[in-house]
Amino acid sequence: MIYLLIAILCGAMFSVVFKICQIKSISTQQVILFNYITAALVNWAPVIVDIITGGPSRMEDYQLQTPSFLLAIMQGIFFMMGFIIMDISTWRNGVALTTIAARASLVMPVILSWMLLSQPMPSWMPIVLILVSMFMIILPNRQQYHDPSTYRSASDEIRKRRAALALAGTFLFYGISDFSMKLVQHTTVAGLTNPELTDCKLDTLTGVIFIMAALASFIGCLITKCFRKSPIGWKSIVSGAILGCINMCCTSCTVRGLNELSTGLFYPIYNIGTVIIATIIGICLFKEKMKWLQFVGLLLAIIAIMLFFR
Repeated sequence: MIYLLIAILCGAMFSVVFKICQIKSISTQQVILFNYITAALVNWAPVIVDIITGGPSRMEDYQLQTPSFLLAIMQGIFFMMGFIIMDISTWRNGVALTTIAARASLVMPVILSWMLLSQPMPSWMPIVLILVSMFMIILPNRQQYHDPSTYRSASDEIRKRRAALALAGTFLFYGISDFSMKLVQHTTVAGLTNPELTDCKLDTLTGVIFIMAALASFIGCLITKCFRKSPIGWKSIVSGAILGCINMCCTSCTVRGLNELSTGLFYPIYNIGTVIIATIIGICLFKEKMKWLQFVGLLLAIIAIMLFFR
């Protein structure tokens, strides 16, 4: 259960860090890159020390089978793209709404895990309620949470559509990414005859994910000429390091939590916790506001998530 609690606290901080970077005019693309470099270093450091010093684990204990390795590479790309779309949505919609969209997506891993991984059958009532709540939250808003001067050349209608698309993309992408994480974890630990090797395999799994995400982020920076537009500064490095430590803790605790709890139990608790914490932070710290329909959608999403416990 401790893995779940740590994952909740870390998960709520993702969009908060992006919001602070946007306020301080820090290149979020560079922050994403340094985040994954930091996460990879923090993840691999104890593994390398364990192998070099002749610890209880051997190098063979950390090796992944080919399917798990390929899935980890795919998950790394998902992670990088997920941070990009969360950054865009946080910019356009704020911390609270972005976190709600990301966490309400739990219906996708729950349904797909039931269909493909023989997980317990989900309750359909909360799934329907979550989809309704997302419709209420994603409806285009007349009031946006960014500086309107940034979009003087775009009409209000275009801004509304972009904000709604960012929320919808966050919902869909994080749902697919969460299921992919469960699939990677399931493939990695399935068939292990020695339970003591589980932590070793999961360390390698998260390490490969972070390396691949860092590589994809670096290529993205080169394509968009990010380093020319904004020279690397200490603010980007420090912000990336902070986000990387948060990311590493969240990912590591998620894969271990999924190893202890079923998808239908882990994700509801995880999502309701991050939604509540991030919403409180967004309203209290960043003075974000919600339209009445979005507030009703938030309450409906929380109720729906709670119904998963029945």
